Amino acid sequence: MLVCCYTNHALDQFLEDLLGQGIPEKDIVRLGSKPSPKTQNMGLAAQAYAYRFSRDDWDDIGIMKFSLRRQVDSLQNAYSKFIAPLSPRALLSYLDSADPTYFKALSIPPADDDMILVGESGRAIGHTYLISRWLNGQDAGVFREHPNVVARDVWDLSLEERKTLEARWGGEILEAQMELILEAGDQYNSYREPINHKFQESTRQVLSSKRIIACTTTGAAIYRDAINHLPPEILVVEEAGEVLECHTLTALSNSTRRMILIGDHKCVIIPPPSFGVWFADSMICTCRQLRPKVNDYELSVEKGDGYDLNRSLFERLVTEGHPYRALSKQHRMRPEISSLVRHLTYPDLTDGPGTASRPSIRGLQNTVIFVDHDHPEDEDASLTDPKYVGASTSKRNKFEQDMVVKIVKYLKQQGYGLDEITVLTPYLGQLIGLREALGTNDKVAVSEMDAEQLEVAGLSDLLKNLFLTDKKKQALKVATIGEFPRLLPKELQLTFWGYRQLSGRGK
Repeated sequence: MLVCCYTNHALDQFLEDLLGQGIPEKDIVRLGSKPSPKTQNMGLAAQAYAYRFSRDDWDDIGIMKFSLRRQVDSLQNAYSKFIAPLSPRALLSYLDSADPTYFKALSIPPADDDMILVGESGRAIGHTYLISRWLNGQDAGVFREHPNVVARDVWDLSLEERKTLEARWGGEILEAQMELILEAGDQYNSYREPINHKFQESTRQVLSSKRIIACTTTGAAIYRDAINHLPPEILVVEEAGEVLECHTLTALSNSTRRMILIGDHKCVIIPPPSFGVWFADSMICTCRQLRPKVNDYELSVEKGDGYDLNRSLFERLVTEGHPYRALSKQHRMRPEISSLVRHLTYPDLTDGPGTASRPSIRGLQNTVIFVDHDHPEDEDASLTDPKYVGASTSKRNKFEQDMVVKIVKYLKQQGYGLDEITVLTPYLGQLIGLREALGTNDKVAVSEMDAEQLEVAGLSDLLKNLFLTDKKKQALKVATIGEFPRLLPKELQLTFWGYRQLSGRGK
């Protein structure tokens, strides 16, 4: 069985749940980096099995590496010619086969009796004398009357006409050189592949001894050859609604007999129920995620031009009418919250028996509170939010930042710890603003994905004052809404939501 998740954090949570169901650790191998303390022993490098090469194996590898080095030289030589400026000598060499008429007219005639040809200055005439004069719009110089050179349709051309021909020939030369690069690259890959295959023998031996192979969707592509060598008959994809369709297809193989997708194709403001499972003939799907992220708005579903790059395979299958059935009972939310979900998205959702008996929040009169205000948001021109396609800047609202700080302080006065409170925002800019507004008195934690987005935005220095949520620190969790399902424990905690109406007012 191959288990794929979009992030390392989600992968670790999935594996920890499998361990909780009694699946032995020895039956699982985890591919990739950033394991949690509970999953690090499942890593590929931590496996007890060690494959050792024989002397013959090393001899074969040496021979293959020697051939590979020679092909590297060929590839580099082809590339050097491609990037080198087009010289008169290279152009003349090309004309030898491409256009004999021009080649004859632009080549130095052979000297009689092995004499050295000299120009008007008395210096020897070089091999590119004629073609250099032609390219510069000049006449044939000392060869004006030579029978091999005089070609009126060649030397009577204007400088502009000559430059046009030079550009055409240069393009044809570059095209031929590109073909050589491609051929050399293909040859390089053919030498590289058996070496990779040889060194992956250890990986294949480990994978073949396990029942479950777990990795991110990126890891599935990196280890594709080793995985397909087995190959697994069952594919499980967590967060499938947030995974690009091409990533899901990459994890498939000819041996896949059943695919299990876990995700949500409904993008809503109010949090959906946890792990509502959809059933199809050979597909099980659950709901809770957002659409995949793409960096080009022109290719998105929201643009409406039909490219739909950020439509997941999960969403495509459900919206095109494949049969499904959803779990109808939720165990995460109090009824006051789930009633909003029923009204907006899941009308058949019912509440689990334990959701109605949870104690009320101390110091608050209601479970769900909406705060309306007319303070406009600002745009943070210092960064582009990678989570929102087409956005030139991210958003922040200072009024809401100050309000959240006061609410956090008030709840602490009611006896709640920072680790019992989560602050959510749609925008990375607002997350940064909240961190600044909270100051240094309160410890703040962000998710792995938000930390990566901060690095992408060039704000890695900010991470020095933050904790990752999986480090078990007693810290206030601040996250963008895409990280909400991965961030919270089994029971919903005190949560502040911020969203933006079409009118542009904060809400």
